[in-house]
Amino acid sequence: MFSYASDIEPHVVFMAVCIAVVVLTVPLWFLTYRRLRAAAATTGRKVAAVVLALALLVPAAFSGWMIRGYQTFADAVASFEGPTPAQQAAAENSLAVNKKVMEEGAVLLENRAQALPLHPSEHPAINVFGMGSVRTQFTTSLRGADPRENPRIIPLADALENVGFDVNRELISFYESQLPPVGESVLYPMPGDKGNIIEIDPHSYADLIESATDFSDVAIVVVTREGGEGGDLRLDMEGQPGGDSGKHYLELQDVELDLLARVTERFDHVVVLINAANTMELGFLDNPAIDAAMWIGEPGDNGFAGVAE
Repeated sequence: MFSYASDIEPHVVFMAVCIAVVVLTVPLWFLTYRRLRAAAATTGRKVAAVVLALALLVPAAFSGWMIRGYQTFADAVASFEGPTPAQQAAAENSLAVNKKVMEEGAVLLENRAQALPLHPSEHPAINVFGMGSVRTQFTTSLRGADPRENPRIIPLADALENVGFDVNRELISFYESQLPPVGESVLYPMPGDKGNIIEIDPHSYADLIESATDFSDVAIVVVTREGGEGGDLRLDMEGQPGGDSGKHYLELQDVELDLLARVTERFDHVVVLINAANTMELGFLDNPAIDAAMWIGEPGDNGFAGVAE
């Protein structure tokens, strides 16, 4: 014997129900098709063809409903019953593996004068710049990638504090105030349109940038890009939010270069984190004022813990 809460995954039940409904309705679709063929002789081929097309849309629409309904059903069951012991153990193990992957998989692109690693004993305070610090692309999935919705996520500022750094929370609070509503935090709508630049014009918070120099002489700048299936990356950013005519999506736009210039002019130690799934143009790193740079890909729920350590 088994108990549902401990042995059956919610998606198994849902898919079983969907398959049963499909199987039971196949005879109905077959009978409908035969009746339409018989009716073609008397009602005309065009009318029959239209009705047949509408009839065939039923299974297609049902398939779409299955896809959309699966996650809703699974989420509802999980929230009602809670994770099983096996699910909880798997989740904890996945976090441990993800952290290790980030520790070993992040790529050091630049490290002038051995600027990295930073140690709290030498640099106890850190400023973190860029909307990517709070609107990080943690995963290509559109679900569960917002810390406001997913408590498993460890944002960069939290990860740095967890290992002993003091983070300029005034900066973080400003960036958080610029976030879109919960559920709208992806960088582009699906399907299709990829290319929104999420950076805020640094002129709008120039005083905050200036005051950050009193907090610390260390600055981390996060550059964020999305990439995955569902749409092409733009070859010309003209007309896109934050974009420049003649530039493609995988190079820094003027608003980002402006922020980087302001930071490098004012801080003695500058580190750039590349939060992107795609290969970007990184010629801007050829700048002696940038001490170090690291590619972190999409860090997942707790990958920043590995970056901070």
